[in-house]
Amino acid sequence: MANARPHHGRRPSEPRSPGVPSPGADNCSEILASWKTIQTNTFVRWANEHLREAGGDPVVDLAVDFSDGVRLIALVESLSRRKFARRYSRQPGRRNQRLENVTLVLEFLEHEEKIRLVNIDSSDIVDGNVKLILGLMWSLILHYSISDQTWDEGTGASLERKKELTPKQRLLSWIKKKLPQQDITNFTSDWIDGRNIGALVDSIAPGLCPDWHLWKSGNALENAKKAMTVAEEWLNIPQLITPDEMTDPKLDELSAMTYLAQFPSARPKSSICIHRSGACAVGSGVVGLPIDFSIDSLDEDDISNAIVKIFDSAGIEKQFDMISTGNTKSLAILFKPETEGVHKVTVNLFGAHKMSENVLTFDVRGSVSAVGPGLEPTGVALLQKSYFEVQTENVKVKDLEVTIVQPESVDKSLLCSDICKTPDGHWKVEYTPLVEGLHTVNVLVNGGVICGSPYNVFVSSSSESSGSISMRGRGIQPSGLRVGDDAVVVLQAKDIYAEPKCNSISSKDEDNQECKLDLSDLEVSVSDPDGTEVHGTLEKQGNQLKYTYKPEKVGKFVGAATYKGQNISGSPFVVNVNPAVVRKSRVFGPGLHSGIVGHRACFTVDRHQDENLTGICVDGPGPQPVEVEITDNEDGSKDVSYVPTIPGEYAVHILCNNDEDIPGSPFMVDVTMAPDDFDPTKVLAYGNGLSESGITVDEWTEFTLDTTLAGQDAELFIEAYDDEYNEIEVLMDEGSKTGAVECQYKPQRTGQHRLFISYGGVNINERPYRVQVHDNPASYPVVELPVEATQVGHVSSSHLDILDDDDASLDYQALRVKAYGDGLGSGFAGHPSSFIVVMSDCSVECLGVAVDGPCKVEMDCFETKEGYKFSYIPRTAGEFIVSINYAGKYPIPGSPFHVYVKEATNLYSVRVFTGNKLFAGTDANVYVTLFGEIGDTGTVQLRASRTHLNKFERNQMDEFFVEAVNIGELRKIKIGHDNAGKVGTSWFLDRVEIDSPLLGKHWVFPFRRWLSKGDLSVEMVATVANDARMIPGFSPVTFSNNQEMRLEDITTSSTLTVSCENTLKTTKHSDFDSVSNSEDGIGSYRILVYTGNKLFAGTDANVHIEIFGEKGDTGILELKSSKRNWNKFERNKKDEFIIDIPDVGELIKIRIGHDNSGLFGSSWFLDRVEVESKLLGKLWRFPYRHWISKEKHGCNLEAELYPHEVINVSANDLSGSERDCDQSDVTDGCVKASGHGLENQPTVDSTTSFLVDVSEADPGNLLLLSVQGPTEPCQVNMTYEGNGIYNVSYQPRERGVHIISIKWGKRYITGSPFVVNVV
Repeated sequence: MANARPHHGRRPSEPRSPGVPSPGADNCSEILASWKTIQTNTFVRWANEHLREAGGDPVVDLAVDFSDGVRLIALVESLSRRKFARRYSRQPGRRNQRLENVTLVLEFLEHEEKIRLVNIDSSDIVDGNVKLILGLMWSLILHYSISDQTWDEGTGASLERKKELTPKQRLLSWIKKKLPQQDITNFTSDWIDGRNIGALVDSIAPGLCPDWHLWKSGNALENAKKAMTVAEEWLNIPQLITPDEMTDPKLDELSAMTYLAQFPSARPKSSICIHRSGACAVGSGVVGLPIDFSIDSLDEDDISNAIVKIFDSAGIEKQFDMISTGNTKSLAILFKPETEGVHKVTVNLFGAHKMSENVLTFDVRGSVSAVGPGLEPTGVALLQKSYFEVQTENVKVKDLEVTIVQPESVDKSLLCSDICKTPDGHWKVEYTPLVEGLHTVNVLVNGGVICGSPYNVFVSSSSESSGSISMRGRGIQPSGLRVGDDAVVVLQAKDIYAEPKCNSISSKDEDNQECKLDLSDLEVSVSDPDGTEVHGTLEKQGNQLKYTYKPEKVGKFVGAATYKGQNISGSPFVVNVNPAVVRKSRVFGPGLHSGIVGHRACFTVDRHQDENLTGICVDGPGPQPVEVEITDNEDGSKDVSYVPTIPGEYAVHILCNNDEDIPGSPFMVDVTMAPDDFDPTKVLAYGNGLSESGITVDEWTEFTLDTTLAGQDAELFIEAYDDEYNEIEVLMDEGSKTGAVECQYKPQRTGQHRLFISYGGVNINERPYRVQVHDNPASYPVVELPVEATQVGHVSSSHLDILDDDDASLDYQALRVKAYGDGLGSGFAGHPSSFIVVMSDCSVECLGVAVDGPCKVEMDCFETKEGYKFSYIPRTAGEFIVSINYAGKYPIPGSPFHVYVKEATNLYSVRVFTGNKLFAGTDANVYVTLFGEIGDTGTVQLRASRTHLNKFERNQMDEFFVEAVNIGELRKIKIGHDNAGKVGTSWFLDRVEIDSPLLGKHWVFPFRRWLSKGDLSVEMVATVANDARMIPGFSPVTFSNNQEMRLEDITTSSTLTVSCENTLKTTKHSDFDSVSNSEDGIGSYRILVYTGNKLFAGTDANVHIEIFGEKGDTGILELKSSKRNWNKFERNKKDEFIIDIPDVGELIKIRIGHDNSGLFGSSWFLDRVEVESKLLGKLWRFPYRHWISKEKHGCNLEAELYPHEVINVSANDLSGSERDCDQSDVTDGCVKASGHGLENQPTVDSTTSFLVDVSEADPGNLLLLSVQGPTEPCQVNMTYEGNGIYNVSYQPRERGVHIISIKWGKRYITGSPFVVNVV
């Protein structure tokens, strides 16, 4: 047993030199003996060869460099090809840490690798006992380099007899077989003249040392150098022992065995020189890699008419290519081996002599091939990721090179690809084509072009039929499937839409016939390793085709999915099926099933003792690898999390033992985009049922989930498991309308239980809740304490006690008391803070509450239905301690609580009054910005109302606290909402009142109007100030009480800024007729942005602009919604933006740039910018004609532009011909819809219709339609009638309210969505 024992203080005391250890307790003369030095140097070189492969630091001194165990661990991991499951100290500073590291290695070698270690323990290595360290090194060499060796010794009884030999006898037997003409009996004296080394090299690769038999014994050092140099250069056999040491009369036997043990597995390189009488031949390789070799005449003979033949291992003559060299004294041969085995090359020289029958023999072992949809001639779609695999068998890949050449239209530039190693040892190559056309894929392995390369791949637009189908599912994963698994392949057509003029899928062709994707033209097939087609079942679900097959054999399955005979993206696919096994490790959690972009997905892996987890990886649809965080709970389980960055299907691989997927892995996770204002981490979870302890078996326990602050309405899902992985039923009471859900469960076993709580498919906590269930405490001793009861109510003290006795153990009862609330975390000086103490099912308690801090506080306590509510007002800032104890000395879970109170110097109380009109309330998210003399608060979401749980309801006041920096005297506010919510978004805002305790002032902002549906990207701001100090640097703005201002139609996500004293009337106006006159100081600026006409000139990044004038600057303005194009900043396009901002005077310059974001491209070629001001009647033109990019040389992400030309324009010029109907005017009637199908009372199962007129609209947009019933959508049929008129029909299948949505591009048309009641 390799256990740590007390050390004896042995440490190296003499200076060390490379390869020679410092002497320890051993005799110095013995250490410096010749054979000892040779052995030490050899073992050091052997260790460094393996450490180099693992990327570890080299060993210089065995006595010192292994003493901390770190490099010893790296060496053993490299040799065993296994990672240590237990943690170890990577920078051990103390002796006990070094002893623990070395003990970990020795135990691993004894118990896991079954290596017998004699008379050595961890202290010997830590103390630098060289003799015992050399013994350990020899054990490793014997096990990994000699015993664990590939021997070519035949089969049957002969092989069984040889397995009984010792490693030394076995190696000697192999050498005798290779050199039968030499009488070799030992590993010392028979090798010191170097001749036998040359003979051994030539026996493996004939021709490397053809004249070894002519070498003189007296030239021992020269012989050894020649043979060992050739072996290292052509056979990849490193010189673990030097020629000087090999020819030393005191040659160490173990060192010689270590070096010679490399020869049985040695293979010639792809090109070797073989010397024969009169000629030289070169060549070797593996299946899938062409072999090129030459036959050269050393006697300057003409061999151009020689006959060359190649035979495989079965004696069948094979075809090859003869390549002209222009030299009659040399022949160049290119041969592509198709099978493994020994191949022979024969050469017959006409008019000269015949070369040996086997001029060249090469043993073809292993294979290399490339397969996958990314190499298919067709089926690769534009801007969609494709892949292929480079598969190798028994081939060590040292260098894999993939180059993808794009079409000539992009100057044959190279396309980037990502290469990663798969769990089954192959290599996966992924790339995303950026342009259409012919691509050339070149694949080179170890410097050689594989057979079939280069591959010609034609990339087509995804709008073509086969490219409009996506394929996903566990049934196409390269690894993870096992015999008997249900393998599912899902093929799905993309969204159906129609547009006025197009010939793409689900639209109108030139004859006005509807073109829909026909799933009946989809075909799926899978073949087993024998080439037999596997039976599968097809199931059609809407626009999906689900194909399920069940593999019954182990091996490689090949599948294909075609549409009208053409491969779809991702086809063909290769699936490696492993044998069926029973899963022992347990995995559970929401991160194995679903996910949301940008939110952490979590799950737990509980490893079984018989399974050694070797890795967890997540493959996503994007080109970048998915980072995985793993937390070891040190109880056999690991908490795993990852953050998906783009939507799509993710594959979670959990690997064990030989890097194989555990049964059920990979787990397929469907990741979707996050809804607006969605934050599952803000789900409040509290209650006794989630506490770490204090839960009793066979008793109901409860907890509460509150989703009020989490944003969008999403599904709550709970997974609960006991310590034996049995699922526990959790009951949920969703009857409450307040957003709180009461949950309860009854544990049936003691031990640790785990609860995963997810909201919208995302875990609300990064780790599962771990709950310890105890036995029933009925047998606990009864404790009676003399306590005094205090009346619940106002207490003029920092300490509050509610006292009574209980007949259960007090320390156990303390664990059942819970507390939650803002008053236990943070607060503001001078403002009330509160929290609630939940007593669970305890009827009589002995409760003590104390608040200690920089000042004395008074507490109020009131009994509520949840428990007791405590409130207090901290008068000063600082840290307060809230202690909640039971029976005076037993703290409840979490106590004491640290409360951090901040100064409330800039705290505003914002009270929002919703009007008293029918449907006045809103479920949307409301935002507010406060503007003061010297700044603003920025946009603040009004999340948690202090007065109502369900905020912004009819005739209701909601109060919020807004903390901000010092913005000076309040001048105006901006308020609006985002049109989110399922029930209602229109909002009738009555007024807003704001108090500042610091200034002692109160402001009222009356409004009394609707904020209703419309363009989500248009901001409407009316600015009214109550004095002349609105914003420094700008002209003051004043209005009379009855002055009329023209605004946009009030729309959803519209924001209005209103003054403290004035009200406004609104009238409809055009985009560029907003509030702007010389007296106001507020003007509309029209910004025209021209993207250049260059390849990849457009950008998907977020563009911003800053305008500088004589009176100041605008600050950074984001250019969000273009009035001309829904997909803005595209090549050779003009985008228009209207912005209402204070007048900055004559323009001096602008600064424009972007944030380098975007999925497909961020580099942007900007041609010019034009800025128009109706207030000043001028247009400034800013030319640029250059890239704004981070990738382009000499470019930046921002550019400052100065006006090249200033043009005087009239008001008509600013709103003339370019003011035609476009996307921004849809709500003014450019697209109209009418008919019975939009009116109430259609009957169920009857066809009804309506007309959509797009004749006056911009023809560059898409018409998007949907009809949603109470539980499911209706099928919509569309017919083009001509002259821009569409006839739309649908057949409702159920009674109730139906919502008809009609969009032109990204915007709803006037009146949409329509509400129809079906009877």
